[in-house]
Amino acid sequence: MIEEEKSTKVKRKPNKIEAFSSLLFLIIVVLIGNFFGGIGIGAPLALSIGYVSIIAWRCGYSWDDIKDAMSEKVTSILDIFFILLGVGFLVAAWMFSGTIPTLITYMVKVINPDYVIVLTFILCAILSMIIGTGWGTAGTLGVVMIGLGLTLGVNMPALAAAVGCGSHVGQILSPMADMVNLTAVLGKKQPMDMAKRSAYFVIPTVIISIIVYLIVGFTSHASNTSLDEIDVIVSSMKEVFHISIFSLLPFVFLLILAVMKKPILPVLFSSGLIALVVGVFVNGFSLADGLMVVHEGFSLSTLGIDSSTVNPIVVTLVERGGMLSFASVFVTLFLALGYAGIMVKIGSLDVIVTTLFGKIKNTVGLAVSTCLVGIITAASTSNSYLTLLLPVELLGEKYEQNGWDISNAAAVSGSVGTIIMMVIPWTTTGLYISEVTGVPILKFAPYAILSYGCCIIAVITSFIKFGWEKKRTEI
Repeated sequence: MIEEEKSTKVKRKPNKIEAFSSLLFLIIVVLIGNFFGGIGIGAPLALSIGYVSIIAWRCGYSWDDIKDAMSEKVTSILDIFFILLGVGFLVAAWMFSGTIPTLITYMVKVINPDYVIVLTFILCAILSMIIGTGWGTAGTLGVVMIGLGLTLGVNMPALAAAVGCGSHVGQILSPMADMVNLTAVLGKKQPMDMAKRSAYFVIPTVIISIIVYLIVGFTSHASNTSLDEIDVIVSSMKEVFHISIFSLLPFVFLLILAVMKKPILPVLFSSGLIALVVGVFVNGFSLADGLMVVHEGFSLSTLGIDSSTVNPIVVTLVERGGMLSFASVFVTLFLALGYAGIMVKIGSLDVIVTTLFGKIKNTVGLAVSTCLVGIITAASTSNSYLTLLLPVELLGEKYEQNGWDISNAAAVSGSVGTIIMMVIPWTTTGLYISEVTGVPILKFAPYAILSYGCCIIAVITSFIKFGWEKKRTEI
């Protein structure tokens, strides 16, 4: 018994070098992979798991501890994987039913290409405010707008950013969103009051985004697709699909259930099921083919159509979706979450935050620290809830010690939350938006104004104390 106790290592937190190197190693190998090797994010993440596992072993953690940490992190957000399957199922089903081609055909007749990007941002923002889910908005309306952009030849990286950013406005401002409700709990306010507090920096960022997307739309709809070319694309779609108002039934059904606040996962699969029925009766496709495309992705060859006879833009537009389309994302997420699990388990984040932000006092310092802790947490954990929670947990007391209400910490932390993850290449939100839009993260990141604009405006408002609330006195 004595020998067994002696053989058990004493667990400790990593020292500063170990903690910082765990995060820097990931950042460096990702940058090397992207800019020099042109490789994906999977290999750098796998290497990073190996490195941080060594750090964990040095800190006294066994392989069982490391394995359990990775497993806990993956299972903690297992619902994300089912949502990804639901979105893949829905997109393929909506192609099968002709829902997306029909929406594009109707919209292309009335929307000027110059306004597609800004309109995408506004429409996605409105829908996300109504239904309170960013992923649901991007995976439905966002896919439609991407198809419209491909048809009209607009700037696709900017359009992808507009989809991602617009879809996440509701994550900060909609009382229906889970993130707003969590922010309210942390800030000890009602959800509507918390949304009003966050609006001080979100609304200016939204206005700036609209201006930027207007400018980009007018200056860079890249291919300058002519009206004749658009007519050819539409005609080519009509050769494959029966463009009919009945094809919109799955879309209408989804909107009704979303407005009724039904859970997003059954809504996705229910709308997809209706789309399969519509595809059979409206487009004349077989149910067997429908079941195949929702699994493997919509493909013209699956339906017996020679893709070489179809306009190349239409092929690019319709051949997407399917539950297998997220297979590579699954692999990356498993690796990212495994890395995050180890980082959280050994306490690397606590060491980094304490070292960098332990002595901050003034409002600007508090706001900057909160944003940076959120960014570090997002990069380290790929978890939007932790990205929102940890800055408040670690710095909330400092706000109150300096006379400021904790709702300020929650509001600034909410300005990072899910939206900053959109521009970090290995995070859940970034990978999801990239897969849905078909645009690599590093290409659309420069246009993702909301992702970093909220942080910047939050810091600016802290300097002039605009919207900052004094600590509430206990009665």
